[in-house]
Amino acid sequence: MSAQPPPVCSPDGHAWFLRHRDGVTHGPYTFDALIEAAQQGRLASDTVVSHPDFTQSVWVRAFTIPEVAAAAKRLATTGNSNAEAAGRPVPVKHRSGQLGKRIVLLATLLWLAGLPLAYQYGTAQAHHGSQYDANYEVYHFDTFTVRKPEMQLREQRFVERSLTLWSVMYVVVAGVGIVITFVVPDRPWRPDVALEVAPSGTR
Repeated sequence: MSAQPPPVCSPDGHAWFLRHRDGVTHGPYTFDALIEAAQQGRLASDTVVSHPDFTQSVWVRAFTIPEVAAAAKRLATTGNSNAEAAGRPVPVKHRSGQLGKRIVLLATLLWLAGLPLAYQYGTAQAHHGSQYDANYEVYHFDTFTVRKPEMQLREQRFVERSLTLWSVMYVVVAGVGIVITFVVPDRPWRPDVALEVAPSGTR
């Protein structure tokens, strides 16, 4: 290694110099800058540093300085922990909420599609068993007779009853979907897939 002039301590405290494998001298830096470089993995095992006071301008390996070595060790420990975390299997969840949402959506579509049928059913029930007399504008049933205005009210009652029954059925089915969505907890899709955490002090 070629001889280098001893580094000179600058007034602002930037007095640390370093060399990598290429033999080029870099600096001056503060000691905090060396610690930051070690924490970021920018110092190699053969990187040497020099300081006019602490090393008497002698080039020593950076990792022989306890603080620098500790900073590099923390980086290695953090890197291993991140790699282990990335390698752990992520549990695959079967979300019951998806099934519940599908039930609510399907029930809503069926309810909307069934509204005209419910209306027709109510109207048909109101007229079931009747015969219309156009001359007198009355509807004859087996045991009673209904005039046209009264028949319209009868149709309205039967249609309302039919629509109410259809809506109650929708509410019940949609309610089951809502319960599944917000009340039933999620469960693992496969019981053998779980996020395993290593016990403290073990690898």
